[in-house]
Amino acid sequence: MRNFNRGNNRFGGGRDFNRRDSRMFKTTCSKCGNECEVPFKPTGMKPVYCDQCFRSNRQSEPRRFEERNTGGGGNSGEQYKKQLESINWKLDKILKILTPAVTPEVVQEVVKTKTKKKKPIVKEEAPVLLS
Repeated sequence: MRNFNRGNNRFGGGRDFNRRDSRMFKTTCSKCGNECEVPFKPTGMKPVYCDQCFRSNRQSEPRRFEERNTGGGGNSGEQYKKQLESINWKLDKILKILTPAVTPEVVQEVVKTKTKKKKPIVKEEAPVLLS
């Protein structure tokens, strides 16, 4: 029988997920200006922080997950109510734009077509054959 357990971990593949990539890149911290090393190659599109600035920045800003999942905080009900009112207002505005305008001419045309008297349909009787 073949041994499919590659490496020392139970997931196979032989990759050690606890080991950090040994390649580090030298750069300058966007906040304090000190030289630092980061485990990715900076592209210049986003700010890069040293360990100390990264930790302080992370502690000062609330995490996005925690912002969304506030366990019934004081303002969450009011916030949702305001958001729903805003959405309803926008939907009403969209519906008003999409609904065709009814002009007096259109109303008269509709009234004319509904009030026109139709000629009664006369059924022709089939001739009776006498034998």
